Amino acid sequence: MSVRIEITTKGMDRLGNVLKKMPDKVREQAQDKLLTYAHKVKNVAYMMVPVKTGSLQKSIRVEVYSLPAGYLVKLGIRAGGYVVNPESRRIVDYAGYVEYGTRKMKAQPFMRPAIEFYKPELSKVLRQIVKEAVNQA
Repeated sequence: MSVRIEITTKGMDRLGNVLKKMPDKVREQAQDKLLTYAHKVKNVAYMMVPVKTGSLQKSIRVEVYSLPAGYLVKLGIRAGGYVVNPESRRIVDYAGYVEYGTRKMKAQPFMRPAIEFYKPELSKVLRQIVKEAVNQA
């Protein structure tokens, strides 16, 4: 089980529609800001995640999916998968259990607090970009 936090144009129709209507330069600025903040969130999650072997920590990454024309389709911060835990010799599949807990283990959130930390700042920056785009139109 991995933990994935995504911003998608499908899941956020309003933001997606706004980005599509923006002039290319403004859209690129918005996408750059989203990517910058995704890396910031990843770095905070990296610092907050509980570490035993370091495998879960190493598995935290930013995933970007875009169309050939450069339009950002999906941006996510993910933990789990791709990294092998040296103790179990298995791919890290327990990020969700650490984030949300189980009946036998207390939750140790690291992704949600990282996102919450930057949410107000990111909202402010995106509002400013949209405001500038409207003023330029």
